[in-house]
Amino acid sequence: MRWYRTAVSRLLFFVGVALIISSLVATYYGVQLGTSYSTAVPSSQVGAAVAVVMPTTSQGVATMRIIGASQVLYLSLQANPIALLPQVKGLGLKVVTLSTDEDFRAGVIVEVAGLQGNPIFVEEAFQNAVKYSRPVNGVYTVRGNVNSSSYLVVVAVPSNSSSSVGVSVDYRVTGYGRLSNLGAAAGAAVLVVASLAYDLLRRAA
Repeated sequence: MRWYRTAVSRLLFFVGVALIISSLVATYYGVQLGTSYSTAVPSSQVGAAVAVVMPTTSQGVATMRIIGASQVLYLSLQANPIALLPQVKGLGLKVVTLSTDEDFRAGVIVEVAGLQGNPIFVEEAFQNAVKYSRPVNGVYTVRGNVNSSSYLVVVAVPSNSSSSVGVSVDYRVTGYGRLSNLGAAAGAAVLVVASLAYDLLRRAA
């Protein structure tokens, strides 16, 4: 360590090392900036598939892609409609399949349920809030901003020509940034070179 004789050069060097270490720790143990989830609901068993993206400790942008559907509608809600269905027996709807994915690091829960019954209640109950997605090459894409008080809810009616409704969810956290490992390595290299240059200039002076 003959090069690092001054306090400034030593400080720059150790800050560079700390930058790399902190970036690695954040990558493996810190907040995750995104997550993905995919599942399928058998068409023969259900009248509709309902997917809900529910952030718990984060906010972000949710993108859902639906295949095997004849119609897809969506809306934003402050509550999880899948959890509320057992309390509203008069609708004639029943949850027959349910898959849940909870990502603690990304701070989000995704639920996808298959429902028996007619999903027309969604259109009737939320006429002013419901929007419709149009397919592109058979794929319906729905995107929306979500947070802990505004969930993205998608209802897909199965197609007669498909054996299942495929649902894929991509969630990206917003309002939070983290230095990549490559960026940390580049920053550390700059600091090390700066510490060497500073020490050499001091020795030459």
